[in-house]
Amino acid sequence: MGKVKGNKPLMAPKKAKPSPQESEAAKAQKKKLIDRSTFLVAFTAIALVLIFVGKWVFAITNGYYDTFIKYGASVESAMGNALGLTLSDEEKEDNLEYEKEWDYFKSSRLCDELETESDGTSLHACYYDNSSEITVVFLHRFSQDANADFIAGADLYDKYGCNILMPDSRCHGESGGEAVSYGYLEADDLKAWLDFMDETYGEKQYIIWGEGLGANTALFAETKGYLTGRVRYIVAESSYPSIVTVAKRQISKWYTIPSFLSIAFIGMKLDGAGLGFETEDMNLINALEGGGADVPVVFLQSEG
Repeated sequence: MGKVKGNKPLMAPKKAKPSPQESEAAKAQKKKLIDRSTFLVAFTAIALVLIFVGKWVFAITNGYYDTFIKYGASVESAMGNALGLTLSDEEKEDNLEYEKEWDYFKSSRLCDELETESDGTSLHACYYDNSSEITVVFLHRFSQDANADFIAGADLYDKYGCNILMPDSRCHGESGGEAVSYGYLEADDLKAWLDFMDETYGEKQYIIWGEGLGANTALFAETKGYLTGRVRYIVAESSYPSIVTVAKRQISKWYTIPSFLSIAFIGMKLDGAGLGFETEDMNLINALEGGGADVPVVFLQSEG
């Protein structure tokens, strides 16, 4: 077979080298695309984090508000942490004798069921009448009611002959109310009880013994001038300076995050709720700063 003359092997055409201007433009375009992609990734990541944190803060805010101010159904599961007290076995053993005495006291005596109201809020209490001129008013702590253990109650009734009045705080037990104000409105309720007792059983002298919420109630009542002339002294056990202080400690402890955002949102929600009190009203420290208290106070606090 003959060869075809004149045919040369086919060669790929040589590409023209880009000019320096075109090379720089391509690099700039590529860098622009990379920067845009990086920005979009970063923006998306930040947005997702903010959405997550926002939903978390929103959940914490609503959960705390509904549990500790509006006193919702989840309060029982939260109170183990809220009280902040875990008794040792030794302390439980020491308290057992007094608890048994109080249980025997309640089971062996009839309680008079009393009702009154404070600014339209219905109030309920349990009263042990000992025909005495001195009545001890026991104000329970948050999440308890008039059936709470009053360890000193048996001695005050049997040994010292005092009457014992145990009211249900608003939103607790059989008392009404929309929200817990941590002593601010509860102080008005305490005044209503003292007025009711004077009108129903004759004027008496009173000792106010409060724990936690009850201690703040008694101290707010003193700052409002409700106790002068008829209360001999106050026992304030485990009082706290303000709801903000308590919330900061609880939120930081439970969620291990800074609490300032949740505190701010809780305050905004409370202040706009129209409940008859605002966040600043519940600041006991501010209320006590004026001085001029007439009733002696015994403060009982743990080291913690």
